[in-house]
Amino acid sequence: MGATSLWKRLDRVENPPAFLCAQDRDSCFYARDYTSGGGYQASEANNLIMNLKKPISARGRPEWKYKLRAIKQFAAELSHIIPAERGCVLAAIPCSRSPSDAEYDPRLDDVLHEVTGLMPTVRVERPLVRTVSVQAAHAGGSRSVSAIQRTLGWA
Repeated sequence: MGATSLWKRLDRVENPPAFLCAQDRDSCFYARDYTSGGGYQASEANNLIMNLKKPISARGRPEWKYKLRAIKQFAAELSHIIPAERGCVLAAIPCSRSPSDAEYDPRLDDVLHEVTGLMPTVRVERPLVRTVSVQAAHAGGSRSVSAIQRTLGWA
């Protein structure tokens, strides 16, 4: 199975929240299935995701190269599912840290920057901003819609 086949299209059968696919022409994809608690060795997906999520404190250390490689791999895979013949808008969703936070990790911005380098017809929009840093959901932070909404603002 190729890496790009690991990207899955969320369709109406899976009953996504209405805001994800507001119009019939909208497409929503997700990548990989992460095995919680499995570590790097649980799967290729875990390895890639954990490398992408290496903390900013790892910058300058030998393992940082794996983060840079993961950024490029995600961008390459994403560029393979985007229709090249027409423009596309990617809407970035803020991470759990505010950009003013010392632990803010711009990994999603880095991936999207790589995508636009590979596909100049792609436009990136950042409609939301994180106004206050919160604990990440994978670290025990709240996943409730109302809690998330309280920490986001319109760009």
